[in-house]
Amino acid sequence: MKNYLLLFATFIALSVAGQTPCSITELGPLMGTSNSEARINLYAKLKIKALPAGTDRTTISVTVPALIDLLAKINDVPDCNGVRAYFAVDLTPGAAEAGKMTVIFVATTSQPEGNVDNLKYCFVLKENAPVATSLSSDEASKWVSNFQDGENSKYSQFNRDGVVYNSGKSYTETKSLWYDIKTFTDQPGGLLYYLRCPDTHFKSANITFGAFGIITENKNYEYHLTILFCFERDKVPAEEKDIRLSFTQKRNGFAKSGIEPRDLFNSSDYVDTGVPCPPYPDSSNKCPGSSLPLE
Repeated sequence: MKNYLLLFATFIALSVAGQTPCSITELGPLMGTSNSEARINLYAKLKIKALPAGTDRTTISVTVPALIDLLAKINDVPDCNGVRAYFAVDLTPGAAEAGKMTVIFVATTSQPEGNVDNLKYCFVLKENAPVATSLSSDEASKWVSNFQDGENSKYSQFNRDGVVYNSGKSYTETKSLWYDIKTFTDQPGGLLYYLRCPDTHFKSANITFGAFGIITENKNYEYHLTILFCFERDKVPAEEKDIRLSFTQKRNGFAKSGIEPRDLFNSSDYVDTGVPCPPYPDSSNKCPGSSLPLE
């Protein structure tokens, strides 16, 4: 089995005294592999069964250069304050990944109504492509609609399965995740910074679908979709190829008032995702600032 470095989104800017630039091993406390594997396994062994057998995938194999290209383009967007990652499906006839779950990344800006999509900047990472692929707003809208709309959409199937998992209680699946731009910046603590650093020895990358396990403070998030950024490393000691790091945000903030970044990650209050909507801020399907699919 390949050993992966699992860096849970979201990343938070660090200010660890004495940190060696670009050194993964200096980033702080390690996250137990059980937490990461539990989320991956909950999707791969249970949640994906909501979809017809053999029709979908658990991970998207992307290249490190393509991920660098994506994050560089996002960081170059004027007034960008973050990234919204939409679950989506490409149904283009003959497309290599037609009918499979994917993720569309959209730059956002801070507006009074929330973190608003800038639809001039929509991107997708295709399997093993050398660069990120730009999508028009119409294309992005269609792919998101393919995931969300209709009784037989993956979104509807996940919702029905969620009700069963929830013992008959109501369930509203996550449509998108929002990440602060600090997650992906080219400054120390951001993913782009470490992807570009030769000392981290990233060899390959996956975007892996996952699902929350039980969160003590707020059970509403249990079983909901999320994604994990997974990296294989080379040219490092064997014990460092299977490191799990959690670049996180406050669990208290996550549970009580949204996401409140913390400056250091030297405690155990881990939450390993972007802001999932739904169920945050509620289960009404209204995601402040979200624009896709277009009406």
